Amino acid sequence: MAESDITGDYMTYSVEAVKLYFQAGSDVYVSANSFIYYEQGNNPAVVAPDIYVVFGVANHKRDNYKVWE
Repeated sequence: MAESDITGDYMTYSVEAVKLYFQAGSDVYVSANSFIYYEQGNNPAVVAPDIYVVFGVANHKRDNYKVWE
């Protein structure tokens, strides 16, 4: 979905604010606008939320998030 400059700024601010809030946790992953695959072997089973937080996983850069990994 296309975004305007303003909505892009809101998303960037939101991600940075949530990352700052959880900065002490090494097992909290915060990302935005990337694919979350929720059913192994079913590539159409995917969502791309504006922002999301995953608890209990390593915090590192990812191309996407697969719930089974």
